[in-house]
Amino acid sequence: MPYDIFHLGANTLAAIDFLQTPAFITGFTEQSVVGATLSADLGMYGWRLPWAKDGIGVAFGLERRTEKLELHPDEEYVTADLTSFAGPTLPINGRYTVKEAYAEVKVPLIQDRPFAQLLSVNGSYRYSDYNTGHTTDTYGIGAEWAPVKEIRLRGSYQKATRAANIIELFLGQGLNLFNMSADPCGTSSIGGPPTATLAQCLLTGLKASQYGSGVLTNVAGQYNYLQGGNPNLDPEQAKTYTLGAVWQPMRNLSASVDYFKIKLDKVVSRVPPPIAVSQCIATGQFCDLIPVGQLQPTYRCLGKRRGQLRRNLCQGVRDRADSRSGRLRLRRALWRRLRRSDAQVEAQGSRNLVHPLEHRRLAELAPHQFSGCGVDQNGQSVPGG
Repeated sequence: MPYDIFHLGANTLAAIDFLQTPAFITGFTEQSVVGATLSADLGMYGWRLPWAKDGIGVAFGLERRTEKLELHPDEEYVTADLTSFAGPTLPINGRYTVKEAYAEVKVPLIQDRPFAQLLSVNGSYRYSDYNTGHTTDTYGIGAEWAPVKEIRLRGSYQKATRAANIIELFLGQGLNLFNMSADPCGTSSIGGPPTATLAQCLLTGLKASQYGSGVLTNVAGQYNYLQGGNPNLDPEQAKTYTLGAVWQPMRNLSASVDYFKIKLDKVVSRVPPPIAVSQCIATGQFCDLIPVGQLQPTYRCLGKRRGQLRRNLCQGVRDRADSRSGRLRLRRALWRRLRRSDAQVEAQGSRNLVHPLEHRRLAELAPHQFSGCGVDQNGQSVPGG
């Protein structure tokens, strides 16, 4: 069904219906928690220090928690058929279970004494066992001192952890787009020279013969990267230090000041692709996240299959590139067929910067490899590797 892109209001309802299609995503999240706690004021049994009025307080607990998430996109989302889709929306079906045991204690040392309206210490500990194969220990100690009723000083030290969530663990891997004005190793969109030196660009895996090529820069300012979850992620770890003071000169009026120092290790996060590119060129960091694909013409068709499928795919791209008829002929049935065959049509860019999403270990996962073909400016097929 022809669709006229050159005249306003010239298309029939049938032509519009031929291009339009509904898309649906369904999903849910579920959390189930089973736990038991036991707490007591041991002062009721005489467990208190000589200079304190209140007794020692303790608490113990057990907990079992299950987190579950399911996301079910339909075919239109999975194949990225809709307008402005940067990449496929992949299904997610993940869950994990954690078993925990914890204990807390608070010990008043001195109360209602000169220069010690209150002096107390506290401590806590939590052990967590994840069915993803990780265990964590979380603990903290703290102290509180009120020399007079109106002023209270406090401080604490904690070791904290955060396990990766379901999306960080189980998000399906697929290509997506990121914005970058120009490849620093290629010419700019207006023909300017590369902004990086040849030595810097060699760090990214680029061949010396490709340096300064105009094919490197995508006129749309968009490039590919590989995103996805990593089921092998370790939990984040943090060490936190806090100091604070509270001043309460009268009832219903108080002021506080606090100082925090947090050191975070093993961060679970995504290195933004433009940062990976710039840091690789500037310092040599993150270069392992930039496997460089084969240079392709501006119009590329990439697929996992060869033979007739590749020829049909390139033919479809050539048909769309041909504007002599003044109409845009979208071969929807062929497009669906190719999508189902794990083929992907790219109409942007040049250098294929494939970049994993999650930190650390995801760099070890092999990037998706594609064989492809392209069309030149005249709409003729150009075979690819």
